[in-house]
Amino acid sequence: MSKRHKYIYVIFAVLSGAFAAFTGYVAFIQSDISSIKPHIELIIDADRASMMQVMIEESGQYRPEELLETHWNDPVSYHKIIFKLPTLNDPGKLRIDFGTARGNYIIHSIRIMGGSMNKIWKGHDIIKDFSPAKHIDSIYVINDKKVRLVSGGPDAILETKFQLSSMTSALNNANIVQWNIIFFAGIIGLFISVLSAYVLIKTHPFQYNRLQLAYVCTFLLLILAPGIKMIIRPESSTDENRKLAAKPVFSIDQLFGYPKKFTRYFADNMGFRAPLTTGYNYFQFKFFRSSAYPEKVIVGKNSWLYSSDHEISGDYRNLKLFTKEQLLIIKQNLEELHKWYASKGIKFYLMIAPSKFRLYPEYMPRRIKIRPGQNKLDQLLDYMHNHSDVPIITAHEEMLKAKINAEVFYAHDTHWNFEGGYIGYQKLMKTLQADFPQLTILPPDHFSRRLVQPPTADLSKMLALQSVLLNDEWTFEFRQIPPALPAPDVEFQSVYPFSETKFFNHYLNPTLPRIVMYRDSFSNLLMPFLIHHFGRSIFIWTYEHSLEVTEKEKPDIVVMEIVEYRLDRLLEKNPIDFRLTP
Repeated sequence: MSKRHKYIYVIFAVLSGAFAAFTGYVAFIQSDISSIKPHIELIIDADRASMMQVMIEESGQYRPEELLETHWNDPVSYHKIIFKLPTLNDPGKLRIDFGTARGNYIIHSIRIMGGSMNKIWKGHDIIKDFSPAKHIDSIYVINDKKVRLVSGGPDAILETKFQLSSMTSALNNANIVQWNIIFFAGIIGLFISVLSAYVLIKTHPFQYNRLQLAYVCTFLLLILAPGIKMIIRPESSTDENRKLAAKPVFSIDQLFGYPKKFTRYFADNMGFRAPLTTGYNYFQFKFFRSSAYPEKVIVGKNSWLYSSDHEISGDYRNLKLFTKEQLLIIKQNLEELHKWYASKGIKFYLMIAPSKFRLYPEYMPRRIKIRPGQNKLDQLLDYMHNHSDVPIITAHEEMLKAKINAEVFYAHDTHWNFEGGYIGYQKLMKTLQADFPQLTILPPDHFSRRLVQPPTADLSKMLALQSVLLNDEWTFEFRQIPPALPAPDVEFQSVYPFSETKFFNHYLNPTLPRIVMYRDSFSNLLMPFLIHHFGRSIFIWTYEHSLEVTEKEKPDIVVMEIVEYRLDRLLEKNPIDFRLTP
């Protein structure tokens, strides 16, 4: 090896080390090793989608313009939330708002850090230094290190008993030169330099001919291509009906868990992931009739798909029934809502949508056994029929009869189709007519039907096969101009921001009854029919009843639509504003 080649290798190694050191420094500066930027960090578990807000008093008042906010769309575990603290002249108390609805939270820790400040609260320290306010049902320590907080409404607040002004000097005492970060970055750069020099000198790439080097470079390019694509043009969306894993924040106290989180992030965001995933999943489906994600999707007979995700389909095998105590709790909760609305002159109804497993068990694979006999819905209907007057609406029997002549559920989706939605609409309207005889029901010949095959099936999306496994969707379209049109949005402070809310007004007869429906995704195919019978219709994608909505909209009818595999949600206490007793 010539001296010239050695010099080239050494220079390349030094440059590689410098680049690695710089990259490491930038990464560490953005992590919680850095003490430059004051911020508050919370680590929590949450049992549902929600949001969190942080505000700081200034001169004795909370300033909405300084509000800090974050959201999450699914239940989370050991979820780290970081808020950068604004610069204030006279900071007072710190206030943490837990969501806009009921929920259960585990607080692992609260940390305020910046400059020379690094203060952590856990367990009893949180109870000691933070005061619960308004809609917090309960807050207590578990396992000495964690705090369980139960929110009973839209204003569950923790407020510090101390003033942030006592920490101002420490928070703003940021060292310009952070020697710990420089040290770590330098170690990384030195290691990369030595390793690069050793590998280059030992392998001596210049001894190989150009064709061999081309093979090696091509192989390296193929290996590195997904990572390069990920850096240059990262994935911005997913067709798998779920949220891509976010890039994790490096934290020293989570050093050993970071690689696992980053691996999940890379697996979700690597370049060319979509075509690679689709090809692999289609191979599994086509040749083995199996699911690439058996924990999410079940492949049944005749290419029918079912969800096996407990978050979506619940106890689909019917293994666990309600206890007598649980049935009593549901009865008390429903009667409380029924009586509260009745005291305001509002009619309340509960509508339960059927699950695909109940209506189409014949397409399930033989290996999956569903326990015969009563299920939770049967239990609840029998119990409420014998012990309560709360009106409960189901269309299960009607759909079982209708499916003989037409499919009422999508083959590749968890939901009923337009045919099933129309049957559910008919059953709901027949029940409402008993209290509101002026309401009518649109007959089938009021619509024309058109066959479409949109790539929107949620179970197909989970397998990244939405362009292959399409639903035959017979849409219902009005033969004439419909009498109801979308209305301007109204903002409700107590409704979770990601809870889709839709408004419709009847422009021909606005004096018709007004309806508010708290609902899930099954109401998407009830809405096209329902909106034409009411002076004003509001559909809120949540099960959380809102006093604000009731007071602003003054409905005549409130319907809570819930799919049968979510019946466990009825065990939760009603929001504080709707409780008749403390």
